[in-house]
Amino acid sequence: MSKRQGGQGKQGGEVKSQKSKVKSQICQMNTKEQLIQEIDSLSEPELQKALELIRTVKKQTPKSKAFKAYLETEEKWSGVYRRLADS
Repeated sequence: MSKRQGGQGKQGGEVKSQKSKVKSQICQMNTKEQLIQEIDSLSEPELQKALELIRTVKKQTPKSKAFKAYLETEEKWSGVYRRLADS
């Protein structure tokens, strides 16, 4: 019996592993899937506005590594940055 149970336990572990991989993929795709569903319900004029908005957001995204580093530390070092700007 113990051999049989051990075999089932191994398969059960494989199934759990596969389920967690699928769940992880669903979580990663969730926002994109939600956007696609919303886009599917838009009219042509609304689609044009949405496209303009997306392009605007992409343009506003910083590209320089230095600026990205600043944004990542802005909250932590805001007091220092403020004093530097005021001096």
